[in-house]
This record gives sequence, structure tokens and C-alpha cells, in this order.
Amino acid sequence: MAGDQGLFGEGSVTWRVHLEPIMWIAGLRALYLQSLHPRVMRGVYQNSELFDRQKGWARFLRTARYVAIRTYGTIPETEAAGRRVRAIHSRLTGVDPGTGESFRVDEPALLRWVHCAEIASYADIAHRSGVISAADTDRYIDENRAGATLVGLNRDDVPGSMREMTDYFTRQRHRLRATPEGLRGLLNSFNPPLPRHLAP
Repeated sequence: MAGDQGLFGEGSVTWRVHLEPIMWIAGLRALYLQSLHPRVMRGVYQNSELFDRQKGWARFLRTARYVAIRTYGTIPETEAAGRRVRAIHSRLTGVDPGTGESFRVDEPALLRWVHCAEIASYADIAHRSGVISAADTDRYIDENRAGATLVGLNRDDVPGSMREMTDYFTRQRHRLRATPEGLRGLLNSFNPPLPRHLAP
């Protein structure tokens, strides 16, 4: 294949992984894992249409579209998608209801959590379902450091292997808990706000 193959290319583990239908399960796993970080979940709840039953499906599709562009888009397409995401995040803040403290949703620690929860979920499901080997799991995680740069992270500030990913989650464990916002998101996932023609 000639031409601009984007961040990864046809020889990448990433292209192979994201062709698999089981990655929809990995995406759901990622959302559940992301929701365990109180600040991340509150930032989503206070700013996103994901919880609005009239607009949630469109918001979900925009996220899926971003992942598709990041994975298979050309360099100009991925860079444009990254600029849009960074511009949106730069305008958003959240408030911790317990302390009244405000925070930016583009804080590096929050972006890193979202990235790690997503990529670890894809890697774990792909490996456990037999799509990739343990060695390719590490390669997938390393490849996707490039995707982290699109949202404003430095590639060296995110894990590059499953061992590094596991160490990261171990360090974050004390920050994690189920919040009311996270529990509402969990309940919504059992009865998602699908458009009428998909509801049955």
C-alpha cells in the first residue's frame, strides 16, 4: 500500500487489532475503567452529552469516529482530529462537588488516565481473545504512544509496554472509586440511549 498511512500503517499491530469486531467489547471495558477515576468521570458528566439520552448516541459515534481517524486516517486527518479534541478540552472545566475545587479536563494526569484505560483495554481484550500474542501486546501499547500525542500528551509520559501499563495502574489504584456519576454511567450502559431504529 502506497501513500500516507497515518500514525501506524498496514504493517502495524494497531491496524490488525482494530479490524476485529471484538474491539467493541474492549471499548466498553475502557469506558468502565475510565469511569473509576472520580475527576475524569465528573469532567465527563459535567461537560459531555454522553449522559443526555437525546444526544448520547451521537456523542458516542463522534468518539468512535475519532478512534477510526486516529487509527486509519492520514497524518493531516489525524492532526486535524487532534486539534479539534485539544480545542474542545481546552475550554472545559469540572468541579469536585466534595471540595468545590475546579479543574481543567485537559490536565495531563486526566488525559493520561483516559489514554491508558483505553489502550490497556484494547490490548488486553485483543490478547485474551487470541488476536495478538504477548509480544504484539507490548508492540500495540508502544505504537499507541503516537495517539497520545494527539490529545496533548508527550509520548514518553505514557506506558510503552504491558508491564509499564500494569505498574501505572498499580500507582493509580488509591485514587479510584465508584462515584455517583460513574454509577449512573454504568446504569446507562445497560440501557443505552440508542436512536429509535436501533432500540429493539
